[in-house]
Amino acid sequence: MFDSDALPPGDRVDAWHEVVARSLIANRMHIERPDDFHASMRAAQLGAAYMSVATYPSLRSLRTERMIKRSDPELYMLASPLRGRYVFAQARRQALIEPGDFVVFPTFRPYEGIVRAGDGAAGTLVCTFPRGLLPMAEKTDGLWGRRLPGEEGIGGLLRNFLTQLAGDAQTQLPGDGPRLGVVLLDLISAMLAHHVEAEERVPPESRQRVLYAQILAFIQRNLADPDLTPTAIAAAHHVSLRSLHRLFHDHGHSVTAHIRQERLERARRDLTNHALGDRPIHAIAARWGFTHHAAFTRAFHTTYGTSPRDYRLQAHGRATPGRSRAQYPWLAASDTAGRDSGRA
Repeated sequence: MFDSDALPPGDRVDAWHEVVARSLIANRMHIERPDDFHASMRAAQLGAAYMSVATYPSLRSLRTERMIKRSDPELYMLASPLRGRYVFAQARRQALIEPGDFVVFPTFRPYEGIVRAGDGAAGTLVCTFPRGLLPMAEKTDGLWGRRLPGEEGIGGLLRNFLTQLAGDAQTQLPGDGPRLGVVLLDLISAMLAHHVEAEERVPPESRQRVLYAQILAFIQRNLADPDLTPTAIAAAHHVSLRSLHRLFHDHGHSVTAHIRQERLERARRDLTNHALGDRPIHAIAARWGFTHHAAFTRAFHTTYGTSPRDYRLQAHGRATPGRSRAQYPWLAASDTAGRDSGRA
């Protein structure tokens, strides 16, 4: 974690150069208003990859041939603006990168980036990873420095993953980093392979992990659809039903159980939401794809140890006769999650 405001104004720019060189790559930066400089960065190691989220004012950054000769760890970088506009130039190619877009480029070639913050600070999410981990590196030269959309398809999946990763950074356990890094590199490889039509160059195990991530995202988007079934999911992803079941079995659960658990969790959250306190329980169940209220009640009781009605009463501080709040230890976690969500 880095926050320039913790330093005296005269030390902030030098400290920013140092933290960027240490966490990302050495650059030469020209800052428009060094006397009023404010920047921050959060960074995390994810196995072989490194991810950072930074905020900073308008600036121009350069990586020169001399800097590359002095030190080059041979990395690729993926950047995605969160706020502001980013003009990137490399190998006689220039692109305007805006929020929702990606740009991927090698650190072993000179480049120039110009960031326009507009009102407030610019924000950028950056991932770095070793050159040798990209399975089709020799086929992707034409993508370096180009605008790559991140609104749909694999690009959208990658952006959602990164956004969630950045938001959940403080809740991750030390052992999560390598596993998340594998998924991140799989998604980056799949996105680049898609743009150069080289999907066959992605290793089979990586393709399976990307497919699994795509299916999980598809399920999340369609939880409210009562027709969300394994057959529909398999058809939407052009795989056999047997392959779909095997994929989920390899991850330790079944498709049907995953859908049911995700629906129950969404319904549980709605039951704790005071803004939905007047909404009938059967309407909440239907909202998340439960077409039979009795089946929803049974599944809810099996999972959470109480009925949806009693759960709602306890969550809203209205205890049912003969029962105390201490009988429901899961409510403490629910309350904490709700307060955290409200602060977010």
